[in-house]
Order: sequence, then C-alpha cells, then structure tokens
Amino acid sequence: MNGDPFQLPVYKTETVLSSIDALLSVVDPDRTGGQTQRARFFAFLNRVLKVPVPHDPIHERPLLIARPNTQDEEKLLHALMGKGSDADIATVLFEDNEVRLLKARINDALDQIAILYPETYRGITAVVGAFVFARVKGYGGGTSSDAIGVIWCGMHNPAADVDDYIELILHEYMHQCLFIDDLCHRIFRYSMKVLENYPARSAILNRERPLDKAYHSAFVAYILMRHRLHTSGQVLEYLDTTRRCLEATRAQEAGLTAHGAARLGELEAAFARLEREHEAA
Repeated sequence: MNGDPFQLPVYKTETVLSSIDALLSVVDPDRTGGQTQRARFFAFLNRVLKVPVPHDPIHERPLLIARPNTQDEEKLLHALMGKGSDADIATVLFEDNEVRLLKARINDALDQIAILYPETYRGITAVVGAFVFARVKGYGGGTSSDAIGVIWCGMHNPAADVDDYIELILHEYMHQCLFIDDLCHRIFRYSMKVLENYPARSAILNRERPLDKAYHSAFVAYILMRHRLHTSGQVLEYLDTTRRCLEATRAQEAGLTAHGAARLGELEAAFARLEREHEAA
C-alpha cells in the first residue's frame, strides 16, 4: 500500500490547499483576512457565504457545536439540515448525555483519522471549522455548498461505533473537497436548478438524482470503499452502484465543464484500479 490509500487527485490535501491559495490570491491578495491561510480562508467564507462559518481562530481542531447560541448559528443549522430546515430548532437538538457521546465519538474519530490518514486529517483541520449537532428523521448528517467549512452530524445512535463516525467525516469531507474545487475551478456548467434536467443514478442512494448530487455520490462512495479496503479488506457495498453511477454521470457530461469532466475521468481511473485490486484479492 502506498502512502496515499485514496489515490484521488481532488481529495489530496495539496490539491485542496492549492485551490484555496488560488482563491485567496484573487479575493484577498493583501492578506486582509489574517496571516495564516486558514484564517484568510474562513474570513473569505464569512464574506461570501449566506450563513456564518464558525471556527476556532487559535486551535485547528474543529469546533463542536451542540446548541446554537446566536441567530446566526440557528441560520447555519437550518441551512445544513436542508429538507429539515423548517423544523423547530428545539425539536432537533440532542439531549445532554447524547451530546457528551457525540463529542467523544467525533474526537475519537478525528484521532483515528489522524493515525490512519494523516494527510486527510491535515486537510480536515484546514477546511472544516465546526461540526454542528442536530437530529432530523431520515438524515445522519450532511454538508451544504451554502455552508462550506461546516459539517452537520445527526447520528441517530450517538453511541454508534467510532468507525461509523469516521465514515461520516470522510463522507462529508469529500463533499467539502468538491465544493472547494467547484468554487475555484467550476465543476458544473449550469445552476443546480438546471442540473435537475440532467439526472443520473446515485452511487449511495441507488436512485436517480440531479447531476450534481449523483456526481458527488460517486466520489463519496469511492472514498468509503477505499477506507473499507484499507481497514478491513471489504469494499463490496457500493461497487455495482458506483459503476452504474459513473456510466450515468458520463452520459450526462453535457452538464459538466471541461474541468468537471476531467475530474470525473480521474475518478473513473481510480475506480478501475479499485476494481482490479478487489478482483485480485
């Protein structure tokens, strides 16, 4: 096994940090957002996004937010919950004993990621400012391009195994990588509304979704399979659905920019390598 078990360019920490550098060279050339890349990045996000992106200006470990303390934090939580955004905040918060479990599991998962994938951990601490906790039926968590830098954790069973939390973090961090890549280079040719007219089958949900959602799902499924292969030798769950998703997404290539199509090609090549490794095992 080489030093990078994921073998996917868009997921590489250097790729993510280079994209951030490119963005900051345009929007903050005079370093008005702070002296470190991380400080400047979060200052940039808080200028351009519709919701606030909290972060710890001193420590790189993401904040763990169990209770929104301001209207801005409530607005952030609603944005992250998406379809659950109309819920009364008080009805989705975890109990205090559950919060203690969530925080312990997230910290344990981050510690394990730092050991298993030190470069991925470096990327997470560079771009994820906070985890926020809320429970919404049918969702275990999520991210949003409207709130880059924040991951919502809604584990239905806070006492779940640490590896479930590791998969949640790797899953949502893959979305963050794609959001940043899209912000810097533009992956999709059209708006999300127009991309609804370019459906493709999701690798995760195994049903038709708009092109941007299906595209993301293929990358997420690949990262999860790589993690499982690396830690347990098992990758089976998403092999068939990812193959179909890649075929369907390639068929809707008209909805991608040249950069987005090239990134898809990188994933197709990485997935082909994964299939060969699985067949040889």
